[in-house]
Amino acid sequence: MHNPFISVVINNYNYADYVGAAIESVLAQTCGDVECIVVDDGSTDESRAVIGRYDGIKPVFKTNGGQLSAVRAGFEQALGEIVIFLDSDDSLYPKACSEIAAAWRPGLSLLQFGLDKKDNAGKPLGTYPNGPFIKSDHIGFLLRYGYIPSSPMSGNAFSRNYLAELFAMPAPDERMAADGYLIYCAPVFGEVAALERALGCYRVHGGNTSPSAIVSPQTLQRQLLNDIKFRERLAQTLERRGFAPDRPLNYLGPYDFRTILLLNRGYRNDSSVRHIGCGFALVQAIRKFLTYPDIPLAKRVRNVAGVLAIAALPPAFVRRLLPEQTLGSSEAWSSR
Repeated sequence: MHNPFISVVINNYNYADYVGAAIESVLAQTCGDVECIVVDDGSTDESRAVIGRYDGIKPVFKTNGGQLSAVRAGFEQALGEIVIFLDSDDSLYPKACSEIAAAWRPGLSLLQFGLDKKDNAGKPLGTYPNGPFIKSDHIGFLLRYGYIPSSPMSGNAFSRNYLAELFAMPAPDERMAADGYLIYCAPVFGEVAALERALGCYRVHGGNTSPSAIVSPQTLQRQLLNDIKFRERLAQTLERRGFAPDRPLNYLGPYDFRTILLLNRGYRNDSSVRHIGCGFALVQAIRKFLTYPDIPLAKRVRNVAGVLAIAALPPAFVRRLLPEQTLGSSEAWSSR
C-alpha cells in the first residue's frame, strides 16, 4: 500500500518564542515519510537563531514578503504529494501525519481536520472549527456563501497538484493572509474531505493575527482588505473553472460587513472602503447574520442589534467601540 510523502511547511515571522515547539512537533511525527521545511519571512527577533538549532529540517530564510509569499517559498522546496502549512505558533500531535496519510485518497485537493485551542499555559479553550465540517456539495456551499467551514491554516492538508495549479495563477497580493485563499479555492480543483477530530493545537495568545485578535481600526481594515482581495480571486477562479459565481463583494461575510459599517461610520475620512454604501453594508450584515449557518439564535440577535446601533449612533460614539487611533495608509496596513 502506497504511503504518501508529506511536507510540513512552517511559516514564521517574529515568533521566536513558539517556532521551536512547532518544529519539534513535526520532528516527533510517528509517520516516517515526513519532511519539515521552515520558512522565516524576514524575522527581526531571535527566530533564525532558534531555527538554526535544529537538524533534520530544511530552513528557508527570505526577506519579509507576507504570509502568502512565505507559503509559496515553502511549497517550492516541498517534495511531498501532501502539504501542510503549519503556523509557527501552532503544533501537530505525534500521530497527525499518520492519520492524514491513512485518510488520504486520490482526487482530494483538501483534507480538513480539527485543532484544539489552548492558551500559553496549555489550558483548553475549545476547538476549531466553530461549527461542523460539511460532508458534501462543497461547491454549492461555496457558491452560496463564499467560504466553507474550516479550521485555521494549520488544520488543513493540501494536495500538491492542487497547490501547483493555484500557485501557477497570479496571486492577488503576496502580502495577504494565505489561509482563506488556499482553503476556499480548494473545492474548485478537487474533492474535500474531513477528519472529525483534532490533530493539532492552535495556540491562542496576544500576538495572533486571527480575526478573534483584531481590536483596532488598522487591523480591522487590514483583515477586511485581505478578505476583499481573495474573494475577488475566488470569484475569478470559479468563473475560470466553469462556475457562475456571485459578485465578489457579496461573498464577504457578516462580520466583514459589520467592519465596513464600523470604518465608514466611525473613521470615514480614512476608510479605504468608503465607496461601499453604509445602507448596502447594513442590509448585507443583517441578512447574513440571520441566514449564515452555525450562528446561535442569541448571537444572531445580538449581532443584528449591534449593526443597527452602529448604523444609528453618531460617529463619535462608534469610535468608542474601538481603540481611538489614527488610521494610516492602506499600504502600511497590508504589510506584516
